[in-house]
Amino acid sequence: MANSDRLCKLELNGAAILGNVKELNPSILLPNLHNDISLLSLDIGGENSDNWQSVGSSKNIRIKATGGGAYKFADVFKERLGITFDKVDEIASVVAGANFLLQEIDHEAFTHIYGKQTFVNIDHNDLFPYLLVNIGSGVGMIKVNGNGKFERVTGTHFGGGTIFGLARLLTECQSYDEFLELSQHGDNRALDLTVGDIYGEMGYLKHNLSASAIASSFGKVNGKRKLSEYKVEDLAATLLRDFTYHIAQISYLVAALSGLKRIYFGGSYIRGHACTMDNISYGLNYWSKGQVQAVFLRHEGFLGAVGALLYSDDVDVDLVPLKLVRQLSLGISDVGRESHGQLHGDLNEISEAGLNVEVERLRAEVERLQKDNLMLNSKIERLENDRALSELT
Repeated sequence: MANSDRLCKLELNGAAILGNVKELNPSILLPNLHNDISLLSLDIGGENSDNWQSVGSSKNIRIKATGGGAYKFADVFKERLGITFDKVDEIASVVAGANFLLQEIDHEAFTHIYGKQTFVNIDHNDLFPYLLVNIGSGVGMIKVNGNGKFERVTGTHFGGGTIFGLARLLTECQSYDEFLELSQHGDNRALDLTVGDIYGEMGYLKHNLSASAIASSFGKVNGKRKLSEYKVEDLAATLLRDFTYHIAQISYLVAALSGLKRIYFGGSYIRGHACTMDNISYGLNYWSKGQVQAVFLRHEGFLGAVGALLYSDDVDVDLVPLKLVRQLSLGISDVGRESHGQLHGDLNEISEAGLNVEVERLRAEVERLQKDNLMLNSKIERLENDRALSELT
């Protein structure tokens, strides 16, 4: 264990978003954490991974890890990176992370309808029960009754891994982000069969089906056209809409059967992507007849990693910066886009030189955050002195 003789209490009181609250995956400031402490926990997907690069580490570092990859890749991390996992149950971690963020972080929950983001005020006395829909390679649906009280109700294998697999086959995209970008420029109506295509521009009014309602996903595809004749952008847009509507409908049915009126969505496949969230919101509103809203989490991909961290009273020091690290999903690199200041690249591609560069960047981030903390402490001290002087006078 790295620095095993130096274990410090993990103090999360006063946690708050640092910087712009509208930023995607904003940093979380832990003001009561000791300056010398840096934290790392991982939520690792279980997709296949090849071509690992050894960094020749002589240290045996222990970190909290959750997700299928914490089991599947444990030996790889140990042998090639010198990292030993303290494994934490995946669903328990996701629930703990969601509860912490919803209860402790302002501006964490929001709705996203027709491109408009609206923050949701959380009543801590009326948070539970709720349905947590975690969109990963598959989709897990968990009824959360309280802190440490939850039940996995069901799930679906038709998840992010499915849609990306289909997207790679149909569009030859190389990453999920590339698929999302393609979908932005496509039109699902080129492939989806709508009610209007069958009943005309008035739709099927007798049963409240508008002309734009989808009657059959990919219903316009026929044997006369080859795959190469369809635009990859239209294929991507159709896949995304089918995927998101499917999740919205199943989520509503599960919530209705479980007697739940609140549904929160998280998971690494949401990506803060506007169309993804809009589709889920529209679908949930449609099937619930306006009775249930889709609520999203700012740190959607952090749930498991945050939860894993919370499952220990003690933490190792001097591992990474004072910053909660985004979920690492092997195979589909969502480990961050450089524009958000996150770790970047798939672990498959991290060489020793690249890792050293990343370490230096992280050290610089630690120094910056420590300076910010010193400045804050200095301001607090000045304010307290000013208050003391004013009381004397």
